[in-house]
Amino acid sequence: MNRRHRRSIVFWLALLLIMPSGAVRASGPAQEPPPDVEGASSAQGAVIVELAAQIGGPVKVVKIHPPYAYIGAGTDFVILHIADPLRPTLVGHADLIAQIRDIAVSGSYAYVISQGIYVLDINNVNQPRVVNYIAPKIPTELYLRIVAAGGFLYVTFFDSRNLLLPDGGLRIFSLNNPASPTEISEYKEWATRAYQIVLFDRYAYVGMMWAHQTIVLDVSNPHNPRKVGRVQSPPNSIEVIAGRYGYGVVDNISANISELIVTDLSDPARPQVISKAELPGMMSHVAVAGSYAYAVGEDRSYEGIRGTLAVVDISNPRQPRHIRSVQLSREAAWVAVLGSYVYIADEWNGIRIFDVRDPARPQEVSGFPVLGQVQRAAADGNYVYAVGDRLWILDARRLTPFGLLATHDLLDRNPIDIAAADGRVYLLYEHPRRVEVVDARNPSAPRRVSVITEYGIRAIYAVGHLLFAGGYHNGYRLLILDVSNPATPRLIGSTAMYAERLVVSGNYAYAIDVNQLLVVDVADPTRPRMVGRVDLPSSNIWQSVLDLAAAPNRTYVLQQAQDQSNREVHRIFVVDVSRPDAPRIAGHYDFPHGRFGVGIAASGSYLYALDTQCSFSTIQLPTSALRVLDASQPTSLREVASLHFQSCAEHLSGEANAFYVRNLRGETVALRVRELNRSLYLPLVMR
Repeated sequence: MNRRHRRSIVFWLALLLIMPSGAVRASGPAQEPPPDVEGASSAQGAVIVELAAQIGGPVKVVKIHPPYAYIGAGTDFVILHIADPLRPTLVGHADLIAQIRDIAVSGSYAYVISQGIYVLDINNVNQPRVVNYIAPKIPTELYLRIVAAGGFLYVTFFDSRNLLLPDGGLRIFSLNNPASPTEISEYKEWATRAYQIVLFDRYAYVGMMWAHQTIVLDVSNPHNPRKVGRVQSPPNSIEVIAGRYGYGVVDNISANISELIVTDLSDPARPQVISKAELPGMMSHVAVAGSYAYAVGEDRSYEGIRGTLAVVDISNPRQPRHIRSVQLSREAAWVAVLGSYVYIADEWNGIRIFDVRDPARPQEVSGFPVLGQVQRAAADGNYVYAVGDRLWILDARRLTPFGLLATHDLLDRNPIDIAAADGRVYLLYEHPRRVEVVDARNPSAPRRVSVITEYGIRAIYAVGHLLFAGGYHNGYRLLILDVSNPATPRLIGSTAMYAERLVVSGNYAYAIDVNQLLVVDVADPTRPRMVGRVDLPSSNIWQSVLDLAAAPNRTYVLQQAQDQSNREVHRIFVVDVSRPDAPRIAGHYDFPHGRFGVGIAASGSYLYALDTQCSFSTIQLPTSALRVLDASQPTSLREVASLHFQSCAEHLSGEANAFYVRNLRGETVALRVRELNRSLYLPLVMR
């Protein structure tokens, strides 16, 4: 590292927390106050953390305004041209940093809820651009749904400081200047979590989440909305209105079923629920076209979670009839209908388009692969490989929808790990234990070339054309496979040892065997040999190793333990491996009290450590922190900077020069970490 620059460390980032409904996100756009970001001077040089792009995120909403579909995919606002539903094409996108909840389009503007309300000029659909941002009135307030009609915006909101008894309601904005909406009125109730909103005639029907109750507001004078009634016979929901009937879905989580609710709106002051139809699974949204309603959601079974499209005949609203359900790969979050086609927002896989000319037999005819939720990711040169329900290959220089090069259907769902090197991608599955080998040397046309079913592999690490694996072959062993021809991986070397975690640096592999760090000389991969070991300090109660990272002459071990006072302790041990035959514990770093270590990754003289505090109380929100530790003095790791965000992070992985942090729900935000002239990619998964 250049000594001339060994003076300061700078963190800068406008980060928005991506959390489920009811949680508060950190930070806002550039013009808003930044999140709680701490920085400090470092004698080791300048480090800059900057937002690069988002990698994935749940596809939550699709709105149709012919000839375009407007999509919220994680933090990306995406525009598809759908004049030909069989060949949807990407025309434009904008990254809004925080997860998109809802979209409304009016004229040449789109109004997007992403923590606050972003106003985008979409006159040029190829280059939508942000022209304004409306922040919530207080940091703990969330906007949830938005409708544009008659020159006004109608937005539901609630205050999340008390999730059980929040204050919420409806705000109305004037669009006299469509680029700069102005709030003109507010209706608020105590102990309400306003969610859905539908406009019909001069009334707004506002749905309350959890209570499954709908109130009716007279908005004929938008400056003075008045409550005139509520829908009788809760639970109920109104998400779409056709004719004089309202349609919505209410779920019963414990029974894994839902009901389509039909409400007669003839008397707006006293709407009446007139019928119900039971649906399989837990439906989250419904759309209506002609004599049919289309509901989407998820179906939970012993096989896991699957998405569901349910078709209901509503030709007689007093006797709705469920006629067909179609299973999807994962959760379906939103549905829209245009003509004879149904557009479904698949949280994991993008937009799926069904032909419903015969509603009893929906046929999937096309779709658009918007990168969805990411569980693991790895980097290899100019490419990033992300795994959710598919393998997604992206150009690391353009981590946007335009950077998506190809997708690959997985051998099975839920790979538990991924490694990549030299144009090969390795996907590790647990049940049964096997490794799928994908040849991605042509990144636009990846192909499965082999599946390693032997060895009961439990840990993988890739370097060049070699795959290092912890597995079983005449006993537990460290295995080294030559994958220069990925179609025929060859076992070329092994040594007896148990490897539950594995990392390779230079000529040495480091593995965790219960509570020992093992050092293996792999300079000759055909003859690996264990040359050293060191016992990790142990607790009298219990301990486990959560993560492992390596740098030249240094290995780091993240350990979780319980002390005599029943307190959970998370600590990083620094192991000096400058003498591989005599590794020794050189120092340690304790996370602050009450913080739980999630993962570690090493780069140069810095160690990146992620910790979290996953409290979901209504008073204290979950928080996570990425800490940069100066590891130049192994006896004393020193925190030189930290980035705090409201989230419950659960995994940090690092491959080559990329780090990946996964949160509870799998959304990913990409950050670029620059250390002088060196670049790393640091995607943070937050919720």
